[in-house]
Parts: sequence; C-alpha cells; structure tokens
Amino acid sequence: MHERARTLAARLAELLGERGIDVAPRGESTLVSFESADPEAERVRLADGGVALRDIPGRPWLRASVGAWNDEGDLERLLEMLPR
Repeated sequence: MHERARTLAARLAELLGERGIDVAPRGESTLVSFESADPEAERVRLADGGVALRDIPGRPWLRASVGAWNDEGDLERLLEMLPR
C-alpha cells in the first residue's frame, strides 16, 4: 500500500510540473509540496471544494499527503481546482 501511495505522489509531482507549477524537492515519499501565490487562502478554497491540503507557514507552499486511499481521480480533482 505504501508503494502505491508513493507512486501516486510521484505522479502528482509530475503532473504539477507539467502544468508549470514549481514542486519542492522531494524524495520517495507520499508528500508533495508545491508553490502557491497565497497558500493559506488557496488551502481554504480547496478545502471548501473537498480537497484537503496543508499550507506550510512561512513558506510559499501547499502540501499534499497522498495515501493508499487516494486514486487518479483525486489527483485530477486537485489539478482541476488549481488556477491555470
């Protein structure tokens, strides 16, 4: 299950990069941090749409924690809700 979560997290990082969103350096983990113009406000907006992320105080990042319970549809929903 952990391998599946790491694979989905790597896919999310790849998809964010393809959209021109800067992804913070990461290892083989289930966490994906990426830049946001206003992380706190964007976290609230995403939560209102059913997507739970964390903002990192003092950093320009949002952080997704990908788990074995997530699927490609969850990644797509997050990407659709991000500004273009």
